[in-house]
Amino acid sequence: MASTDLTKEVEFDLSPYFKIYKDGTIERLLFTDSVPPSFDDQTRVSSKDVIVSADTGVSARLYLPKLKKPDVKLPLVVYFHGGGFCIASTAASIYHSYLNHLSAQAHVFIMSVDYRRPTGHPLPHRVKRFMGRA
Repeated sequence: MASTDLTKEVEFDLSPYFKIYKDGTIERLLFTDSVPPSFDDQTRVSSKDVIVSADTGVSARLYLPKLKKPDVKLPLVVYFHGGGFCIASTAASIYHSYLNHLSAQAHVFIMSVDYRRPTGHPLPHRVKRFMGRA
């Protein structure tokens, strides 16, 4: 039984990551924290959330390091966070902190893609959706 609702039956218990209930709902157990986009004083990196495609609902968090010159061109890193397309998001503190440091130290512009995680969007649909083919 789920700890949050004793009336729900667990179909699959994949602790410590998540539980899937017989009614189709998912309880995510890890990486559920969320950090807003912001300017990071320690790394001097600015982050911002954007919509990549309104049609598909794909969004991303952008990371821009402090520029040494205003007209400098930076390499682009497209980052898909961990979580096996099941848990976490671009706003999870572990990824947000890592990407702030990566952007600052490598001096790169980062687009961290946030993909859908619900069971209603199984693989490879999530990847195709980001690529604009679903």
